[in-house]
Amino acid sequence: QLQARSGLGEEALSRLLASGRGTRRDELIAVGVGLRLDVEETQRILNAAGFPALYAKVRRDSACMFALMKGLGMDALNELLKQLEEPVL
Repeated sequence: QLQARSGLGEEALSRLLASGRGTRRDELIAVGVGLRLDVEETQRILNAAGFPALYAKVRRDSACMFALMKGLGMDALNELLKQLEEPVL
């Protein structure tokens, strides 16, 4: 279910769950969205992995934060990012 809800491929998800090595920031955000985490929980995951926190003044990050706050799924978040002309996760 996590694979479907996060939109991550099997290889990326396996790598993430096995060791976290080679994980990208977008993959961790996708996991946060897929697990329906809130912004604070997702920020902690990013911080623990050594990635910058989501920053509201960055439009793409702001859209991700909105999706986390509203409980949107990956499809809805990616659609929002497309409308904003930002790279999808």
